[in-house]
Amino acid sequence: AVLDVVGRGPSADLRRRLEAVPGATLHADVASVTPFLDRATVAVNPAVTGSGVNIKLIDYLQAGLPVVSTSLATAGLPLRAGVDLEVADEPGAFAEACVRLLTDEDRRSELAHQGRQHVEELLDPEANLARVARALAGF
Repeated sequence: AVLDVVGRGPSADLRRRLEAVPGATLHADVASVTPFLDRATVAVNPAVTGSGVNIKLIDYLQAGLPVVSTSLATAGLPLRAGVDLEVADEPGAFAEACVRLLTDEDRRSELAHQGRQHVEELLDPEANLARVARALAGF
């Protein structure tokens, strides 16, 4: 497997750590993540800090990628572990979920389809405007 780490402003510590990992390549400050998403087999979202909706997770799902994520990264999104994506918080379980998806094409396809469909439903502008209109109708 190859691990492409794509991100903005990686720390010197992260750069050093990735240099020691066979098959890992850091792509810092890229103009667009689209080429990386287009060639990815599985997206990983191992967030352990932060708050708010994780936009990267939405990007991965909209790109039709099966995702392995931490539960923190799914906070604020009504996504279903095991249905829309795989969720694991312990490093060993996270790695096992990645390996399972890399080796099980049917499962990858199932998660990719379900995750994309669900996030498209969640972000549908007409449906969301109708929800707002219903909520405001009572005022």
